Amino acid sequence: MIAKQIGIFTKDSRLFFRLLESIKQFQFKFLILDSAENIPKNISAILCSSSEIINFDTVIHCDINDVEKCIRGAASYIFDKDAFLNIVIGIDPGPAPGMVVVGDGFVLEEKIIMDNILSKIKKIYEDYKFSNFKIKIGSGDIINRNNIINQLIENFVLEIVDEKNTSEYKRNDIVSAKKIAFLEGTVVSEKQPIHYKNGGIIEIQKKSRIISDGKITISRLLAKKVLSGKISIRQAIEIQEKNNKN
Repeated sequence: MIAKQIGIFTKDSRLFFRLLESIKQFQFKFLILDSAENIPKNISAILCSSSEIINFDTVIHCDINDVEKCIRGAASYIFDKDAFLNIVIGIDPGPAPGMVVVGDGFVLEEKIIMDNILSKIKKIYEDYKFSNFKIKIGSGDIINRNNIINQLIENFVLEIVDEKNTSEYKRNDIVSAKKIAFLEGTVVSEKQPIHYKNGGIIEIQKKSRIISDGKITISRLLAKKVLSGKISIRQAIEIQEKNNKN
């Protein structure tokens, strides 16, 4: 199947630049249209503002405050589908997990997730159109893997994928996540135990320094709460910052 392109046409300059900035993060082609007439045949959907009227089969009106939603809503049309049959998220676990989004075998997004993985995946779930949704997580880095599982398991279907099949890709979290997304896994049905090894705690403390630009190092207690999924690392940083002021 030859993928088509998404067209961008709007006279709203703020929306235009917001769309242009965001769509470059996705793994599919787009075309900036000079006119709303004589649309090229390879355009599957057009993104525009809610006030613009365009004579085209598939027009998606965008909210400037949530352009990701309209971009994701247009994705299936690139492949001549009203919706995807399967959306699969592949995750290579780690302090900053690599993640890819695959729709019916096509890679749609790839990114590194620094924090708030649950909210980011919920947003993906809400934005795309699909019939089935599944998350596959690599078996390596047990502490971070189990932490991710414990955050997601109440909301999504999860599988653990044996990472020995991705070992050749381990220098690249995104490539590993992509490999994980295409491999068969074993369904996870319950929360996983978290063993607070010193190395895992130190890694979370290191991550807190990175996120706070070197200003905050969270305590070991807060790091354990982050590892258990009770709080996010940004919440831990906020708590630590307040404690440091007292």
